[in-house]
Amino acid sequence: GHGGYNPKNGIFDIGTYADDANGKLIEEWYKNKNFVDEIIPALQAQGAKVIYMNGSAANIMKAKREYRDADLFISIHCDASANKSANGQTILYKGSSTDAKRLASVVENNLEQHDWIAADSCRTKADDRGLGVLNAVPEMPSVLIETGFQSNPKDLANIDSQTYREGFARHLT
Repeated sequence: GHGGYNPKNGIFDIGTYADDANGKLIEEWYKNKNFVDEIIPALQAQGAKVIYMNGSAANIMKAKREYRDADLFISIHCDASANKSANGQTILYKGSSTDAKRLASVVENNLEQHDWIAADSCRTKADDRGLGVLNAVPEMPSVLIETGFQSNPKDLANIDSQTYREGFARHLT
């Protein structure tokens, strides 16, 4: 998720952001890439063909249409909230898609096996706001995974932990 120039306005899409332990601002797209760097090899080790893309939602939707024959689509993100106590992982899917709901449920069940993820903090939600990454190719099961809240100190520490990301990738696949 995020990390590219929006072709409509030419602005780089950073997503959310948070300070690291040293007070340096780190943008969401960079943290998402850290997760992807763990997830791709884990998927490939299981024989999956992975097509990686990042950038603006417009670019992702265009690429998703190009690869419309793919078996599934996963978009990785870090959440944020003005409420600093908001925490946990969220798996979003297009509400009218039975296949996407099934994929989201499998992802949630797998992630809840991670030692650092509590079952009551990992949730699956239908999202019918019209998010392009979930809707661009309706027949492709698609999920958007929020790996935690950058605005929550504990979640941020997890997001910044390679051990957490490695376990996340292992349980996702």
